Amino acid sequence: MTPNDFSDLSVATAAPTTGRQRRRNPAGGPNGFDRKAFIAQLTQADGGLEDILAKRPADLTEAEVRKIAERRLALPAGSEKDALFRIEQAFYDGVYGDEAAETDGTGRLVQPTAKRPVKIQPVPARTADGMELDRAVASLAKRVADVAESEGARNAVRFLQNGLSFLESALVQKRQSTAISGQTKTIQATGNFPGHC
Repeated sequence: MTPNDFSDLSVATAAPTTGRQRRRNPAGGPNGFDRKAFIAQLTQADGGLEDILAKRPADLTEAEVRKIAERRLALPAGSEKDALFRIEQAFYDGVYGDEAAETDGTGRLVQPTAKRPVKIQPVPARTADGMELDRAVASLAKRVADVAESEGARNAVRFLQNGLSFLESALVQKRQSTAISGQTKTIQATGNFPGHC
């Protein structure tokens, strides 16, 4: 499921049902709301790059990193390309380290040795608290379906989009705060203020 792909939810956008109507007809209610289909739509994974990008770089396999590299190479210059490069770099830094490359007596680069084993089998993506991402998405989808049954699917999707927007803005604020904190530490350590001689 892509974050904003709600194009196939038109069948689930009927008026909300009452609790009594839901209990009478749990298969879909008189308004045609199909809870199982709604949840299936929300939890549908494409098995592609989005699933891979949800993982920590240390949890990636070599094949998954190659998929990231293929996508990066197909992109024009920009922030998405830069973000994919940073993921690749974090993976390789974690495996081989970030020290300067070694050379032999003739000046040729020596093949680096892995500092940790690379995962062979893919592992599931996990949330920050360690829950498998698939389970977390399924739990969220059930909650959105609860809202869809009581408030209507349009409102449920609107609430979900508002929640995602709120989380995104919170993440942006945290990144900006972290960047400012890093700049402050640099200024404190060096005594150099940006824009001053």
